[in-house]
Amino acid sequence: GRAVEESRDLDSVLSMALEAVVESTSAESGEIWLADREGEGVVLRRHHGAAKEAFLEISDSRPGEGYPGIVVETGSPILVHDLTNDDRFLRQKVKAAGFRT
Repeated sequence: GRAVEESRDLDSVLSMALEAVVESTSAESGEIWLADREGEGVVLRRHHGAAKEAFLEISDSRPGEGYPGIVVETGSPILVHDLTNDDRFLRQKVKAAGFRT
């Protein structure tokens, strides 16, 4: 709520909101993905936290492709406790950086 009160700029609102979520949950990293302009998939709009370069390995997904694309296609969240053994997670650099959930 504070982010929207402080700015009407979408990028600023997304950055402030994501930072607040990551910090309040003690997560190492977080992301916001938004539908692309053509409505054919999603694009990574914001990242906050550790290993930014690893997370930028893939920054867009088509429906059904990788976690973001699966969520867009199904409308359901995904919770995984072992990325290393889940073929749906496509970012190898994130796995190599030691992220597991």
